[in-house]
Amino acid sequence: MINQIAANLSTYESAEAAERIEQHLIRFWTPKMRHDLIDAATDDTNLSPLARDAINRLQSVQVQQQSA
Repeated sequence: MINQIAANLSTYESAEAAERIEQHLIRFWTPKMRHDLIDAATDDTNLSPLARDAINRLQSVQVQQQSA
């Protein structure tokens, strides 16, 4: 599903697209879904580069929130 979201937003410049995907995940996915996505996103997972960038952004935000 994350690759489909990335494909739909791929018309934006890559940094903006990754941010929009991240915001979509925050707004519409439950915390458990986001956690499961981060856990499932390994190097061998079939993710588009844009989806991987968004997941990395999401993971950074979650780490910052946990340390605050």
